Amino acid sequence: EDLTLYWPKLKIGGVMSGHDWKYAYEVNGQNWSVCGNGSVFPGAVRGAVEDFVRNIYGSTSDRIVVTNEPWASWALVKV
Repeated sequence: EDLTLYWPKLKIGGVMSGHDWKYAYEVNGQNWSVCGNGSVFPGAVRGAVEDFVRNIYGSTSDRIVVTNEPWASWALVKV
């Protein structure tokens, strides 16, 4: 929901980014599938961003840049 609400505010060429590029099952000791509002989304951060980008551009191919580290960050440029 946050991605969808923020996207219209971003200008063409603007960057949306975040951290903790993980699916819920990749995180030990915490349940990342539970959202702040109590709903459940097993995709966690990574799944939410992938779904959002797929809905806007039709695929995630070459749209999301991800750092190469255990708790990776991600970025998306609005085109």
